[in-house]
Amino acid sequence: MAGSTPSVHLPEELAERLRKGALKGASLDDQVKRALAIHLFLTHQVTLGSAAELADTSYRDFWDLLVELGLPVLEYGAEQREEDAAGLREYNRRKSAS
Repeated sequence: MAGSTPSVHLPEELAERLRKGALKGASLDDQVKRALAIHLFLTHQVTLGSAAELADTSYRDFWDLLVELGLPVLEYGAEQREEDAAGLREYNRRKSAS
C-alpha cells in the first residue's frame, strides 16, 4: 500500500534498550529506522546510500553514525585483497625487469 506507514509493536524491554543504547537521543521511531537500516546495510541487503535514505539521514550522517558505532563502512574482502596482491606482484615483476 503506497503512502501508508506500517505500525509495529515493540516489547517494552526492546524499546527501553533502544532508549539507552547507542542510538539514544533520537525519537524511538528514528532509532528503529536507524537500527533496521544499519542491519540491512551490514547484511548487504542495501547500499550505504539506500540505508541512509531508509534511516532518514544524509549519506554523511549515516557514514558518521557507523563510524561512531565502530561498524564497517567499507568492506575489503578476499577478492579485493587478491586483486591488490596480483597488482603488487605485477608491479614488482615490472620493477625488477627494468
